[in-house]
Amino acid sequence: MSLQRLVRFAFFAALASGTWSRAVVLDDRRALVTSSVVLPKEQVVSFFRRQESTPATPIDTAPPSDPTSTPVETSPLPTSTPAPTPGETSPTAVEPARETRGCSPKTCGQACDPGEKTSTLAKRAVPRTTEPEACRWAGPENYANSGDFMASEGNLGRSAAPGTENSFIVPLPEDGRTSSKMVSFLDKPVTLAIPHLVGCTSIIVVSKKGTWANHIWELPTFRPDPNEDEETGEQRGWFMPGFVGEDRPTTETFPQAEQLAFFKSNAIDRLHSRYDPVTDAHESGLDPLREAGNLFDDESEFRVFMYAPFVTIFDENDPNYMKEKPEGLKPAWDRDGEPNPRGDEGTTAYNDQIKAEIRTIFGKQDLDIEVILYAPDVEDFEDAGFDSHRGRALVQYQPGDGNEDGSKAQWRIFFEAEVEAHDGAEWDPLGSQGDKPAQRCTPP
Repeated sequence: MSLQRLVRFAFFAALASGTWSRAVVLDDRRALVTSSVVLPKEQVVSFFRRQESTPATPIDTAPPSDPTSTPVETSPLPTSTPAPTPGETSPTAVEPARETRGCSPKTCGQACDPGEKTSTLAKRAVPRTTEPEACRWAGPENYANSGDFMASEGNLGRSAAPGTENSFIVPLPEDGRTSSKMVSFLDKPVTLAIPHLVGCTSIIVVSKKGTWANHIWELPTFRPDPNEDEETGEQRGWFMPGFVGEDRPTTETFPQAEQLAFFKSNAIDRLHSRYDPVTDAHESGLDPLREAGNLFDDESEFRVFMYAPFVTIFDENDPNYMKEKPEGLKPAWDRDGEPNPRGDEGTTAYNDQIKAEIRTIFGKQDLDIEVILYAPDVEDFEDAGFDSHRGRALVQYQPGDGNEDGSKAQWRIFFEAEVEAHDGAEWDPLGSQGDKPAQRCTPP
């Protein structure tokens, strides 16, 4: 019996006798029973209310409507929430039982990485059993177990070992800011990896000229950090939106307006441009890459992917707990997703705001944005063994063969456990432009 189930058993035994066991939150956020105190029954029931899943709806990739924003009132944390009368809305209050963990600098552990290729070790879970031919990309066929391909190839982006010079990964900055990485497609095979996501969001753009991807933290960008009692784990409110290391005040009232403004500054605005002052981890917004001759100009045949989370399930009794392909779950940041309360109440849902802004940047209101959903792995936030394929994506490019007439340049993209490319394209290699070599590689 797991520790969590043992504690749950002890809780119900205590409830039957009218007592409640005070818990101490451990480093791994599980609970250890230490002493007993009496609590009101309704408070106990509220504390153990679990997150519920909702029926699935098709993902709408069509351009969203342009709804009118309406203000949302918030209220201090109540001891109980009265049912609204007809015509009224419920106050925005903390739900004591909802999990507050998420994709944040506090939970990524060793997976947090500024993006510098400083290690001389090849950080991959399993080495290749065979090597690809010169000028060719590596694939699942180069591993004894094809399931090792995603994590192993992706982690090479963190390595400075010989042979990894053209492997890159989107950084996970520890300050909570948005990051990005761009890679040009030239005369060498290259890869760009999206690391192990557990609730964060990534926009990926690929064209026949190159690729760009970003990383948007779930906390603090989509929702604020909870203010929790360090001893009991009880939530007392929220920290005001801000970056790690900043002196942030706390509030008992959900900071809806401040969170929405923080989301705009760090998710929407960073789609366009870098921070001011600039940060190394956020290499570029999309605006300069749309200019003529750059990676995503109108001649580049670009494709856009939005890699986003389902609602996160923490309850071990939920049928979707730890399922890689859950059933009946919705995207976390669509209008009817979770968690609640949220900064986009009364206005356009976060996911729709991102998609609308991308369509504006590319000047195509009918732009197809393919939404790929993943289920956050709540048992391995840190990807401790660097061996999990979950929450990962990988873009690969290989140039045309300089020794073969008619050889094509190609890109392809994988998500999670896929061993066949999810999507891709091929084209006649582009010629040299200025100091950029032609998209051909001649094997020695």
